[in-house]
Amino acid sequence: MFTLNQRTATGALLLVFPFLIQIPFAILTATFHYPDILREPADVILKQYAQGGPSLTIAWYLFAMAILPLLAGIVMLPGAVSPRHPHLMKAAMPLGVASAILQMLGLLRWVVLVPLLARAYVDRSTTASTRDAIVVAFQAQHQLFGVMMGEYLGQILLALWTFGVVLSLDWGGALNRVQRWIGLTAASLFLIGSGESLGTVFPALTALGPLPAVAFLVWSIWCAVLGWIVLRSGAARTV
Repeated sequence: MFTLNQRTATGALLLVFPFLIQIPFAILTATFHYPDILREPADVILKQYAQGGPSLTIAWYLFAMAILPLLAGIVMLPGAVSPRHPHLMKAAMPLGVASAILQMLGLLRWVVLVPLLARAYVDRSTTASTRDAIVVAFQAQHQLFGVMMGEYLGQILLALWTFGVVLSLDWGGALNRVQRWIGLTAASLFLIGSGESLGTVFPALTALGPLPAVAFLVWSIWCAVLGWIVLRSGAARTV
């Protein structure tokens, strides 16, 4: 059985997350040219990161930690609502959890690994051969933790979780129908746009470049609407 407080907390978490995540995103956009910087050569990224100093590392840490409300909301959602298809929502929940964790790990590499590589790369005592090794190490972790885990798998799993939630919550009402179609659209865009991550290997896929950003914008609207519906239902006891 879910409680009124659980409903309210879950709704608030899902409602707040899309707005909270914009704060570190905006900071990184202004100070680090994120996300365009991700497709720049390793030399450019490492030098610019070193110039950013500790404040840039803090911004990346805040970016990673901003995912925690979403992670909590994903875990709490099955117990906070009465879905038409509860087994579908419960099956989707681990996919959402995995997506949040993978994206957090992808972001945390900028906190625990990239600063070390950047400092060593710009150090005047570093030899040319060592710099070449640092570039290889950076590219390897960038592809593994960033492209494969954070972007590709993270987006696909988030899309599958969204599909599971949307299809399990067969509620009536105009607002619920709106969130349903927004969710289906966002999840579809995520699945298609995830191919952009592979553009580092298959250049033709870079044509999908705008889709992940559009998908996240649409998904953020869906997440906020879903959070509002759950939050309102917690106050009105109507779910």
